[in-house]
Amino acid sequence: MQASGDDVAGLVESIVGRSLSEIAVEALVKAALAGLPITPVKTGSRTVSVLYEGRRAYFRVTAARNLSGGYIVCLRVYTVDCGRVAYVSEKGEVSLDIGAIPGYLSSPGELYNGFVADVWTARLRSVLGNLLEEIPRERVPAGIREGVARLLGDSFPLVKPYVSRLTGDYAFGRSSVYPVWVDPEGLAFSVSRIALEKIVKQ
Repeated sequence: MQASGDDVAGLVESIVGRSLSEIAVEALVKAALAGLPITPVKTGSRTVSVLYEGRRAYFRVTAARNLSGGYIVCLRVYTVDCGRVAYVSEKGEVSLDIGAIPGYLSSPGELYNGFVADVWTARLRSVLGNLLEEIPRERVPAGIREGVARLLGDSFPLVKPYVSRLTGDYAFGRSSVYPVWVDPEGLAFSVSRIALEKIVKQ
């Protein structure tokens, strides 16, 4: 007899010793530290909410058996969808998987559209693939540099500028935490409050 989703979820929670929503929030925070401007909140042992620019969406957190062994932890809105956020081994080792998070968060259409999802998927790919190149401040266009300085205020000296070899976007941060992203033309500035707080506390 095949185990139900709830049975698998309970099994995974017993293996790792914590709730599925805690794993999901950890993955979402990791995406936010890479720059995705979201604020995740645990709302129950198997539910989370995600805030983006004043809009909020709610997700169930489930688990399923992984065909290649172990388990996957998913965000879920509908009956059979799966926004993968982590792998769990049979021994309980958790590996966060944030690459698909921007795309999945756009699927209900409550937070942002597909264009925004594509932008952030590419940006996270830049972070995960080590495709960010640190550059001298003087190589950053003056308008972008000044805009970031206004946004960050006293925190501006704490960040270093990077450029994505994948997208041409500029990222500002350090130690794999990037609170500010700017498109190559300097038209759209994005700030992750979670990442900025991490930079300030470091």
